[in-house]
Amino acid sequence: MIRVFGKSLKYIGLEEEYSQIESHTKKSVKNAELIAEAKETCRHIQAWISEYGGDMKIFRMVEVKTLKEKGRGYSATLQDIGNRVNIPESISLREPLIEIIRKLESAEKKLSDRVMALWDSTIETDEDMDLLAAEIDSLVRAFDGSPPNDLDDLLSMKKAIKIYRECYNQFINESLSWEDFEQLSSTLMKEYAEILEEEEVPWPPDEVIEKFHKNMSEVRQAKSQKWISNFDDRLSNVTTLTAAKANELMVQLQKAPLFLTPIHKKQLDHAIVQIDKRLNDISVEWLVEKFKELSADRKAEFVERIKPILEKQN
Repeated sequence: MIRVFGKSLKYIGLEEEYSQIESHTKKSVKNAELIAEAKETCRHIQAWISEYGGDMKIFRMVEVKTLKEKGRGYSATLQDIGNRVNIPESISLREPLIEIIRKLESAEKKLSDRVMALWDSTIETDEDMDLLAAEIDSLVRAFDGSPPNDLDDLLSMKKAIKIYRECYNQFINESLSWEDFEQLSSTLMKEYAEILEEEEVPWPPDEVIEKFHKNMSEVRQAKSQKWISNFDDRLSNVTTLTAAKANELMVQLQKAPLFLTPIHKKQLDHAIVQIDKRLNDISVEWLVEKFKELSADRKAEFVERIKPILEKQN
């Protein structure tokens, strides 16, 4: 149409006017194409906003970062559209898009802050390790698919927690004598310092083991005090105990736990000496009580063995 119209203008000598009309028409067509392209791009951005504009359930760092960069790219695209054409969508979509980017930045920061918080954490008890292990496992899942450098520290921490659990289990072993318990710290410090030498973790082995030793030492002391205190009343009246009661008490004391403190062990040894003296003083009664403890067969054996002794004395 413009060509036919243009020939007419040229025929009557209006070539300059034709050039102006042709230029304007081309600009109008190009502008229409830009608007159409911009509207299509805005529809694509609107669909993305609709998908991620609600409550986000994104748990992996790699997804958060990918979506954040996508959002920033869309933001730059809207800015570019606004510079080239004037359509309302290029303005109305900016705020919801910025809000999504803010949410993604916040999610990224929260994950990073959780990792940083691990570096300020401490290990003193089994409960501490339970909480840290759960947090580390959660973060390992959150950083799945991320570059190895993002995961290395978390995996080192996970390894350390496993090792410290083994260490803790050795400290709570009640079959350790107090002497063995005291030697355990130095042994474990050397062992685990070598194991974790190449690992970068927030919890140095010497500090953790020292805390384990301190805490379990207090626990063992409390248990030792509780055990020895159970016999206070009877030990204060040893000289009045019957053979049966003295023998019963001797059996119980001889089954003393190994976690007794050196002080309580001395008290125990002294108590055994006192009871042994009491049993010697009432030896006949004690022998009768021991005889009662025997099975029927052993009682018969005892009688047969004692007969020759009695006959010789007679």
